[in-house]
Formats: sequence, structure tokens, C-alpha cells
Amino acid sequence: MFHLHHRKSGFVNEQNHLSRLQLAQHGLRILFQFIKNNCKFESTALLTYSRSFQIISEFTRDYDFLLNCLTNIKTIDRSNLMPALFKASKMIGDNYNLDLFYHIIIITDGIALLHTNTFNKNIFSQFDLNDEYDLEQWKLPPKCKVHIICINTLNNFNVQNSLQTFREILLKNCKQKPSDIQVNVCYDGGQIWIPDTLTLSPLLIEDLFHKLCSENFKSYSGKIICGEMSGLVSLYPNLPLDNIPSKMKDQQFDIIRICGFLNADEMFDSPFFTRHYVISVAEKNLDEMKKWIRFLNFKSDQSDEDIIQMFGEEGRQPSFAVLLHGSFKIANMIALCEIGITGQWYGILQSVTDKKKSNLMLFTLYPGTNPIPWLANFRNFSLSSEIITTENSSNNNNNNNKSNLKKNSNLNPWLQPQSIMNDVQKLLRFIKKLPDRYDQLLSEINRLQRAAMALKFFQLIDALIQLFECEAPQMPNYQQQPQVREQVEQILQYIRQTKQQIQPTN
Repeated sequence: MFHLHHRKSGFVNEQNHLSRLQLAQHGLRILFQFIKNNCKFESTALLTYSRSFQIISEFTRDYDFLLNCLTNIKTIDRSNLMPALFKASKMIGDNYNLDLFYHIIIITDGIALLHTNTFNKNIFSQFDLNDEYDLEQWKLPPKCKVHIICINTLNNFNVQNSLQTFREILLKNCKQKPSDIQVNVCYDGGQIWIPDTLTLSPLLIEDLFHKLCSENFKSYSGKIICGEMSGLVSLYPNLPLDNIPSKMKDQQFDIIRICGFLNADEMFDSPFFTRHYVISVAEKNLDEMKKWIRFLNFKSDQSDEDIIQMFGEEGRQPSFAVLLHGSFKIANMIALCEIGITGQWYGILQSVTDKKKSNLMLFTLYPGTNPIPWLANFRNFSLSSEIITTENSSNNNNNNNKSNLKKNSNLNPWLQPQSIMNDVQKLLRFIKKLPDRYDQLLSEINRLQRAAMALKFFQLIDALIQLFECEAPQMPNYQQQPQVREQVEQILQYIRQTKQQIQPTN
């Protein structure tokens, strides 16, 4: 999650002898301090604007630096918001990450445009169509909100004059277009924040920014549980609770319960919904600390004071997240976990190396009990290691062939259109060399099916069926060897079963 904060010119004395500029600085200090204490991985950029804009700071996590920058901001001249909005959009585009949610926070005294003498004039007519800052051309990434905070009162003439402009900016960013944008009402594209009072005060600004922080920048706080072991964690970025099905939004998702462990190859390149860094949080519960004493085989006769002295400091406290992280790296394993207690949302805990730094990450899967097409319904998972075969299996050889169809293989992405054609031609070469290349053909079929399902490229499944129905019978070895015909029929039956399984999704 990134934030862009825009400062607006204007110096008017208010209650307690504080100017609007000072009130805005006071509110931003609250915001920066909140992010520094609760969202350590967040990055923020600071941009001021008046007649033109100025970049005070690029994206950074040094909030002490941003706090110092606030003291040097001064009012200059009249307001011109559109160039700053375009620059904010470009800065987000240059740093865009699909997993993150972005916020643009505009701090203004209520004067929206350089020309404010035209009352209730549509913002689209304020700029010539050839103007590079035409609002029609302004666009933000899908996961982005705009917050317009007026350091002014709702009954102010300038605020009333600029409300139409603010509404059109917010409406431009809304996906679900409301008929009318109301003040102090949250929409999917953001919110217009204006104090509905007669006078301003530091306390009023504090309440406004505290509400802004609690509603938009609150970090995830939860617990990973595996048997009797558990650990407090935080996630960055937060879980996308706004994008899950409406029937799940009232549930609690502060528990991440590990259901079991799998080899990392079993979930290779599986489609995921979002991904999050898992950050360990210090445990303050004495009972949880005692569990670590038993787990680490320390002396059990230690007093509560000894335990607090041993594990009281955050840096000396054992971390369940760190334990999982190291174990996954050594064993090449992952953990399948249930998010919340609904039984409808699952995820994968995995050790991931990114830019030579290894982190424990949570990959949330698409909500539902069957988020990975090539695996069974997660509710049907069990601890049994037996191979389940169909009741009408005729012989052991047939069962062995079916199990071979599901062996693991790497999933190579198709970076060029010709890559798909090369893979199909490889299948034809293997078919020509049956029965000697039967194992390689099985592995390649499985790899292509997994890739097609992961990318939702279901037409490729139909193409594989046509390939074995039309091309295989024309091969000389198919006509001459009964064993080859039997192998082709087994593969064709397996691909058809795959198509039936994905039919509801397709």
C-alpha cells in the first residue's frame, strides 16, 4: 500500500490561533506516526501543489524524514490540482505492484482549481480538450482510492464552490458509479472528508485523521496455529476483505490454521488470489511463552518471572513464523492453511526468496473449497497416504498408468505465441515414438493441463482432445501396435475427465 499526500496552499487563522497549514501539518503528523508504528512496510511519497507541483519526497519508508519535511512546507500562491493529480498517477504507475492497494490523500483548504470564480461549472469544461491535464485522460490503477480532505468547514463558500469538482474527481475513480457523491460517505473509489462544523480546531482534525487511519490503514493482526503451537503475526499488505464474496465479509479472519503440509512441487505455479509478507509479532501472553519452554525442552521449574525475563524482550523471543520459515526452506515444503473459521477460504504458507532475501509469505487462494483445479476439493483432504483408485479398475497395470498421469512436473510459462505450438509439436513427436516415450508423453500432458487450468486457458484442453482424436489414429504405430492404441485411449479418457471437472468453472 502506497500513499501520496498533496499539500495545498492557503493560510487562514482559525481557532486556537492555528492556520489551516498548521492544522494540515498536524493531521499529517498523526498519519505518518500511525503508519510508522503500525505499518512498517508501507511506503509514502509527499507532493505539494499550488500553481505548480513539487515533489518533496519520492516513495520512502523513512517517516522521520517525512515528518521533518512537513516543517519546511510553506504556502505559495493559488491552487491548481490537476497537474498534481496527473503526477500522482504517474508516480503510482512507475511503482505499481498488483498486490498492493494505493491511496492518494489530497489535503486542501477547499479551493479546487486555479479558476474558482465560475460557480458550479463542470470540471470537464475547465480545461481545453487538448490540454494535457484533461480529467477525461486521468486514470488510476484498479486498486486505488482518492481521499480529499478539506481543512475547512462545509458551510464555507469556497468549499461549496469546489464540491462539484471534488465529486467529479471521486466519481472518475469509482468502479460502481453512484448517482450522487455525498460528503463524508465512503465509496469504492475513495471519500470526501469535510468537517461538518462551524469552526475548526486541532481536536477536530485529530479525530478526522484518526478515523482516516483506522478505516484505511489498519494492519492485519492475527495468529498462525498448528496443533498446540501458535504465533502472532501481521500481514503486509492487509487481507483484501473488500474483494471477497459478500457472504464471507461478516466473518473473522484473524486465525490462520495450518491444515497440513505438502511438497512444494504439488502446488507449483498454482493460481493465487493475493500474496502477503508474514511478519512476526512479539507474544505478550505468559501461557504462550510457557508453551515455548516445553517445546524447547527448557527446565520446567522456572518461575513466571524467569520466563518473562527470558522471553520478555521482542528480540529474544522465539517466533513460530521464523520456525516455519526455516523449516520450509530446508524441507522444500509448504503449508496449506485455512483463513478464518469459515472453511471457505484457504491459503499457502511458503518460504520465498525475492532479490536474494528470503521471506515467509502467505498466498491466499481464490475463495472457495476447490481453488486449485488439479487438486481435489480441500474439504475432502485426509491424512491417509493411500492411493485412491476407482472401484471398477480392472488390473494393477491400469491403476499404475492412471497414477503416472498425476506425477509432478515443472510448469513453464508461454512467453511467446510460438511456445504453445512448440509444446503441441512435442506431443506429436512423442505420439510417433510410442510406446517407448509413454512416460515422457504422460509428463508433458500433465504439464500442459496444469498450465491451461492455472491460466484459465481451457481451449487448450479441447485442442488436446482433438489432437488425440484426429491426429493420433493417423500415426503408423497407432495402426500397427495394439499397445499404442490402448495407451492413446487411456490418455484421451484422462483428458476428457479433466474437461468434465473444469466444466463448471469454464
